[in-house]
This record gives sequence, structure tokens and C-alpha cells, in this order.
Amino acid sequence: MKKLICMLLILLVFLVGSENKTEGKRKPVLLTSQSCNLQIGVRRQANNKFHSASLEITYQDGKKFLIPSTLYSNGDWQYMYYSPSTTGEDKEDFFWECKIDDKVIKTGTFKSNNFLTQIPRDSYKKPTTEAKSDWECFSTFTVALSVWDKFKVLESYYKAVFIVTDPKGRKNRAIQYCSRGSDCEANFPTDFQTDFQSFGTYSWVCVINGQIVANNKFRYNPFSINTYSPF
Repeated sequence: MKKLICMLLILLVFLVGSENKTEGKRKPVLLTSQSCNLQIGVRRQANNKFHSASLEITYQDGKKFLIPSTLYSNGDWQYMYYSPSTTGEDKEDFFWECKIDDKVIKTGTFKSNNFLTQIPRDSYKKPTTEAKSDWECFSTFTVALSVWDKFKVLESYYKAVFIVTDPKGRKNRAIQYCSRGSDCEANFPTDFQTDFQSFGTYSWVCVINGQIVANNKFRYNPFSINTYSPF
């Protein structure tokens, strides 16, 4: 009888331990963030060639920050991003210049004040083609929604579902496949395959293994994004 009771206790301990491990996988502790990005979109008629590209940021004090890239002209939109917080210069206005094959394709100015970023209305335009250029180009904002599996508690490769709810209660989602230990990010509205027209407060969640692991809010319109102020 004592032997049977001991076996039952051992089995109970094993089941509780297994449940805790499973629960740990379903409810990972992740770091989360949201930030404003400048997005430059370019495309041209396909010629199936590689082209050198760069996005150069110039601050008021003359300091520059260069983001090099390589584009493949297949007729699809391709993007370059800049987040003011990456250089610590998130409280300044800045001038930007996009070059492809060493030729200036488009320029613009942006205002950045910590978590509130603004774009002059005359800079927000439908895609345009500069004179003597085969490239279309546009500029806009995105909000980078991000989670980071810093402690490597997830599988080596996992699916993250980002769900954004607009001010009218409509939902849209973006699915990202990410590797353990790396930053997993979705850009709003680009990655959500829809045209968000409602201005106001948006909410978002990130779902992994059926569990909500992150949530936050931001205020959005095409000319101004606020990722900090309380709502």
C-alpha cells in the first residue's frame, strides 16, 4: 500500500512539473516595444538587376547617418526604414535624402520630438517619379510593433500574430515567423495589407502559441504618430 502511495505521489509531481513547463512555453515572458519609423518606398519597371541604394539622414547640427541597401528591380515595392531612436537623435528635425545608383531620387524633411513624430503635409504624397528617373518613390510613417524573446524561452522558430484594432473596432492581422532570441517585428500599416483611414487611437496585441504576450496603444494618422502619451 505504501509503495502504491509513493508511486502515485511521484506521478503527481511529474504531471505538475510537465504542466509548468508547458505553461512556460505557452506564456513566455517577452520584452515589448513600439516606435515610429520613417518608411521610404521605391519601385521601378522590372529590369531584373541589382541597384545600390542609400537613405541619408542629416540633422540640424550637420551630423549624418547613412543607411546603405541593395535593391532588386522586379517591379514590386521595396522599402528602407529609419527609426530616430536608433541613433539617439529622437528630439530633432532632420532632412533625408534617398539615392539609387548614386542619383538622388527623393528628399524630404521630418520633425521628431521623442515619441511624437510629425511629417509635413506637403511631404506626404502619392508615389511620384522624379524627373530623369525610372523610380517611383513615396515617404510615410510606420509604427514598429516589436517583441523580443530575450531569455530564449520559445521554440527555435515560432509564429507571432500581431492584431491591430482601429478606432472603429475593426481588426486586421500580420503574421511573422521569427527565430528564438531575435527581435520579432511587424510594421503598421505596411505589413497589415490594408489601408487604414481612421485617425485616432489604435490598440494592438501579439499572440504566440495561443497566448497574448504583448499589448499596447498608439495614436495614428498619416501626418503624426504618438507612441507614448497615455490614452
